[in-house]
Amino acid sequence: MKTIYQIFLILFLGSQLHAQQEIQVPLMSHLASSSKANPARMPKYKWNMQMPSLGFGFLHTGPSFKDLYTRDASGMYQLNGQQAIDEFDKSNIFTGSFSGDIFGLDYTWDNNSVNVRYGSYVDAAIKYTADGARLLLKGNGNAVGETLTVGPAFNFNVYDKLGIGYVREIEKLTLGGRVNFLFGRKALSTEEQTAKLTTGSDYYKLNLETSYVVHSSDFVDVDTNTNKVNFADMTFKPGFGGNGSGVGFDFGVGYQFDDAISGYLSITDLGSITWKNNTSTYSSHKRASYGGVKIESLAKLDTASLSGMLDSIQKFVDFDKSVGEFKTRLTPNIMMGGTWKFTDNITFDGVLGAKKVLGRFLPMAGVGVQFELNEWAKVGTSFSYQNKRVNHVGLNTTLEFLPLQMFMGTDNILTFLMPKSANTMHFRFGVNVMFGKYTKRKTIYGLG
Repeated sequence: MKTIYQIFLILFLGSQLHAQQEIQVPLMSHLASSSKANPARMPKYKWNMQMPSLGFGFLHTGPSFKDLYTRDASGMYQLNGQQAIDEFDKSNIFTGSFSGDIFGLDYTWDNNSVNVRYGSYVDAAIKYTADGARLLLKGNGNAVGETLTVGPAFNFNVYDKLGIGYVREIEKLTLGGRVNFLFGRKALSTEEQTAKLTTGSDYYKLNLETSYVVHSSDFVDVDTNTNKVNFADMTFKPGFGGNGSGVGFDFGVGYQFDDAISGYLSITDLGSITWKNNTSTYSSHKRASYGGVKIESLAKLDTASLSGMLDSIQKFVDFDKSVGEFKTRLTPNIMMGGTWKFTDNITFDGVLGAKKVLGRFLPMAGVGVQFELNEWAKVGTSFSYQNKRVNHVGLNTTLEFLPLQMFMGTDNILTFLMPKSANTMHFRFGVNVMFGKYTKRKTIYGLG
């Protein structure tokens, strides 16, 4: 239990620093970086160099901060367990990822274009139950005689990606694909994730049933004799990851309907990583009972009581450790989008997308408009449906002092204005260098 709790805690807190499926760049079709969502995008310039572009954020299908806490008369925030519990779904998802597109290069000639991409990425996801949240928020004192399914599932990948792609234009049709070579740095994932806790009426007697398998590569090490948990060094080191390897694919198809309207369909991040170095697998398949432990809610826990509670429970929750390779899969993104060039200075874009995270589909949809203020400045706004909400308002800006193209954008500006109510956020900024305009091409992508 101590192992499960610590893994849950670091993923839940760590994921908030990163991101989820982004929608702003696909709605900025004038950007060279939009090829990230549409591998069939033909560049406007003969040479296009993508300099570092960084994206981060988060998505949580459960309650926000304001749902978890209430403010008392003195202005202090107090954990409101019952209010929060009412906001949880039976199954809840928290995702996070950091997207570091470090370098890219496109070369275009006639009706062909080749490209190279390199970046470092962090994908994190955790799926937890309302029962698990209830146990953390209210303890087991209100669950006597009940069986709570508390085991979280999670997937955490840190890897580098080197992609080589090709785009071909055939009249109004463009076809694009990219092969991605994956180099794994760190991984932590569950293959099985069932933990059921029953609290008896006789002095809080606990019965625990586990079917749990956790894979790790250079992430966490557990001493199975003492259940002591040690986390690996989390600092970033230059170079390719050496703990795992794999291959991934991106595909896209675009079509020019007329002089003003184009569309595309893409699927990206297909693939998996096989982890071979610094690997450990921790498994628990057993039923056990303990004389009695009353688990306090988070609001009542201090360091001493938490340590004592976990030390008692860990006596009958033991993991068996083994060494061997394992595999984790990337999270594929499916997108369909289009561009309508309304005037020379106004462009509308739309996108539909979905990704499958730990067995659950997360759909999204958005529309955006771009305004060209002058030759060097563009601004845009968007409205999107994400995370079962339609109140996402995005903003972006692009500055072009050729050959430089600098941009930044967020999917949900309300996150920064009302952070306590936020469940979704994504922010990206970056720079492109473009030169040698390719005038033969007729396909339009946004402004310019």
